[in-house]
Amino acid sequence: MRQGLPALVLSGLMTMPLAAQAPGPVRPAVGQEWTYRATLAVRERGEPTGASAFDYKVATTATLVGKRGSEWEVVRYEKGAARPPMGPPMAVTRVWVATSAADYPTSDDVPPIALAPTLVGLPVAFTAIPKPGEEAREQFRLLGYPGLVQLNAIRRVTGSERIGARECLVVERQLADPLPVKIPEGPLFAVIEGFSEKLWIEAATGVLVRYEGRMIAKLGADGGEQTVEIEFRLALAGVKRLPPAETRTRRQHALTLQTTERQIAQLCDAPDRAAATARLRTRLRDFQRRYPNSPYREVARRQLAALQEEQPPPARRVANLLGKPAPELRLKDLEGKERTLADFRGKIVILNFFASW
Repeated sequence: MRQGLPALVLSGLMTMPLAAQAPGPVRPAVGQEWTYRATLAVRERGEPTGASAFDYKVATTATLVGKRGSEWEVVRYEKGAARPPMGPPMAVTRVWVATSAADYPTSDDVPPIALAPTLVGLPVAFTAIPKPGEEAREQFRLLGYPGLVQLNAIRRVTGSERIGARECLVVERQLADPLPVKIPEGPLFAVIEGFSEKLWIEAATGVLVRYEGRMIAKLGADGGEQTVEIEFRLALAGVKRLPPAETRTRRQHALTLQTTERQIAQLCDAPDRAAATARLRTRLRDFQRRYPNSPYREVARRQLAALQEEQPPPARRVANLLGKPAPELRLKDLEGKERTLADFRGKIVILNFFASW
């Protein structure tokens, strides 16, 4: 699977059961924690990688910690398990504070589920509650990344349905242009062959209760063509009220860990990388000591583990290899013949590893 692809994905395979809800609509308010569960599946077929599959199960919470004008300030926390095409299953945790789509992380390892344009505002899907029979044309960035190609879509309220104790409007969104839709400047997708989204929105509050999305895209790149099918399903699992002090603490913890995540990503540019790494380790150990019961403690543990595995700066790693035999390597040449590094003993060899996205 292409490394950049999972970060553009959205869609899942099973509808999660709703937890028992309190009687009557629960309107979003500061101090609430909304929990959703989701599954995502990616299926690829074609050249050059053949067939592969990627599965991701995640629980995500949206804790409303404040409001700026008409926008909520939300602590997002995701904890999930991913099964990539190659390698063992991996656990994924991340936390960040957001007031708009631009605040969301754009990591290439496993996609934040909130990359869907209609999911960035969880627990509210739209700024205004749709009305029965409403139809609207809109533009949205392909799967949520700021700066990517904008597509034209039509959003329709197609009916109503009761889910548990909630009376929901059914909202469907499709591309406005006839399929297939070509993306002449898109960095990844060449052609979208299928796209649909379906949302169940509580009529009284605008809260997203359930989401289902599906996309089929054809990727054209050097070396072959791939067809990618993406499915994503998400459902509200419950909502609970937090004490004011807990709400403030969660915001503080999330901001600390979000800042640390960014600083870890910038270590390669630090003038004194060793000192910067030591400061971050001290901060995380202090966080673990002071807040052993933080709901985001797994994020701190993961960040600290990443720092423990910190490698020496590139210049030092290169210096350590000078004059030593190169590791054994087997690769195919342009004619498909398998070669080893030993075949070129005594010659100068340049290895260029690259990707086409």
